[in-house]
Amino acid sequence: MHIPLTEPPAAAEAEHLEQQQAAIARFGHELRALVEATVRTAASADTLHHVADGVRHVTGRLTGRRRARPEIPEVDGSPRGSRMYSPVVGAGSPLAPPVRVTPTDDGLVGHCTLGIAHEGRPGYSHGGMSAMLLDELMGRACMAAGAPGLTVSLRTSYHRPIPLETPLRIIGRVTGTDQRKGSRPGRSPPRRTPPQSWSRRTPSSSRPTPPVPGHCSPPSKEGRDSAHSADGDQGRRDPRHRSSDRRPRW
Repeated sequence: MHIPLTEPPAAAEAEHLEQQQAAIARFGHELRALVEATVRTAASADTLHHVADGVRHVTGRLTGRRRARPEIPEVDGSPRGSRMYSPVVGAGSPLAPPVRVTPTDDGLVGHCTLGIAHEGRPGYSHGGMSAMLLDELMGRACMAAGAPGLTVSLRTSYHRPIPLETPLRIIGRVTGTDQRKGSRPGRSPPRRTPPQSWSRRTPSSSRPTPPVPGHCSPPSKEGRDSAHSADGDQGRRDPRHRSSDRRPRW
């Protein structure tokens, strides 16, 4: 009797998943390059119409079943695993920077670079991007500590703008617990200057959820301007803070 030699089902499934994730990551990389080129281009109207026809043709090739809104992508594995299409960490997302997250001795650290597609004020990232990056890292830090939760309130104060095309470092760590709800302060200063910006994240969870401080910081001297404070936009100036440094006039 002849018995065909085949791979074990688990090994074959793992290989297929790895290949699919690699293809999605490559596709996401090219889409992010397209998005960045789109927001930078000064091409003529005729060129843009021609490219738009090509994009429509490519979109039409993505046929087959589309996942429903509450459905977890098969390539993600589990809600706590890698998220290929996350707008923050997803390698397959055209919206994500994406952030690369690694564990540390006391929490997590993320690294990314925001491009022109994430621009708010000219040359600086949109305030909502800063809040989203901090929210993601603080949430992941809580999950890694065994205390996951959902955000029900997020208050962010900006003391300085985050420059584009500058490597950023985002840090999240667990410092304690406080009943069912917890606040997670985070800061986003330039890497080589004292922390001045912070974010507070209040989650709702069935388990005790700790506060997680974090900060998102560029390594350059960009952003050493007078302090800012705002609820939703980095561009507002706080008259309580003054500085002798020069700053862009918007």
